[in-house]
Amino acid sequence: MLDSRKTVHGLGIAVLAGCMWFLANSGRADARIYRYVDPGGVVHYTDNALEVPAALRPPLIETALSVEKTAAKTPAAASADNHAVQAVRAKKEALKDQKARMDTRLEQLKRGKAKLDAEFESLQREQQQLEKERVVKHSKRVYRIYNQKVKELDARIKDYNARRAAFNKQVEAYNARMRQFDEKRKALNAEIQAFNQQSPAAN
Repeated sequence: MLDSRKTVHGLGIAVLAGCMWFLANSGRADARIYRYVDPGGVVHYTDNALEVPAALRPPLIETALSVEKTAAKTPAAASADNHAVQAVRAKKEALKDQKARMDTRLEQLKRGKAKLDAEFESLQREQQQLEKERVVKHSKRVYRIYNQKVKELDARIKDYNARRAAFNKQVEAYNARMRQFDEKRKALNAEIQAFNQQSPAAN
């Protein structure tokens, strides 16, 4: 940085409280030296346009600064940005595929639940019917038939409860994977936001 500060004195100096610029050679044909005067009347010289207060930059210098920022990115930095963009895209595609699989699994679970719910209602109706038969007096033969129906129903209820418990575990596993998916999505969104803040031009 070139920065010489000297207080300006003399006639007509008040007009220098604004902004004065010039480009001059500094040992290189492409060097730019920026000169500006701050509101306190102090003259500044610098070869770094970023050090010039934004309020004192004319549109022409803003354009030059934008060009300098773009040109300042080295091939290695540009390659790193491109690699980062490709990595983010790959993660987005992976999440997209995972979301599709999760949606498919959700539909399977919905169909499984509907089937179990229908079976539960059927078992309830059978149980209610057997309760009605229980209060009626039967002969021994009919009573044996009734007891057999009760045993068969109990066995089906036991089997249903086991399958329902297994289904509930599947739902819990799905919910756990869904929470992991949401965490990955949040992390990727944060990564994209941070990358965009660092490299606005990458979009």
